[in-house]
Amino acid sequence: MESIFVNGPEGKIEALFETGHASPIAILCHPHPHFGGSMHDRILVALSEKLLEIGVNVLRFNYRGVGRSEGVSEGNSKEVADVKAIVDWLKLERPSTPLLLCGYSYGAALAYNAFEEISIEALVLIAPPGNYVSPRNTVFDNCLVILARQDQFVSLDEAEELFGRARAKIVVIDDDHFFVDNLNLLVSLIVDFLKEKVFGI
Repeated sequence: MESIFVNGPEGKIEALFETGHASPIAILCHPHPHFGGSMHDRILVALSEKLLEIGVNVLRFNYRGVGRSEGVSEGNSKEVADVKAIVDWLKLERPSTPLLLCGYSYGAALAYNAFEEISIEALVLIAPPGNYVSPRNTVFDNCLVILARQDQFVSLDEAEELFGRARAKIVVIDDDHFFVDNLNLLVSLIVDFLKEKVFGI
């Protein structure tokens, strides 16, 4: 695991880069920083471990004002620029490497709001809150959306309608926003999706 700093729009962005044996790099976006979200979120850590097992490189990072990242967290759409800065850095460092973008909660909204302006192989959104999502008509076939049936913060009906229009693959897990009872299932669904869409297995 390598601790690095990437130039961002508000200063240095703190990141952790973990190397697998395959080509793709998964960029993981964490939950809302004003509610304790960081790159050390338990769901992102668990997902990192499983992705590394199948060879995927993983980059987790802190938005502006979180951890050792410089700047001030505003908890709004401006932090999409932090996601783009990470993508831009990876494209310079590893220009021919396929990129996967995954976000949980607020991080899923940032990932979705950023993906039209970047080139990625697959998009994974875990419990994306609609109040932070910018609706669009873009269709992206390599998109997995995982929702929780008892989510305290995300309307299941609204999310299914929004992401259904984008032809995303939608999976609903019988859990709440934090996936306390089904973390292993959540991670397995993501890994299986990426195996099919990215590795073709």
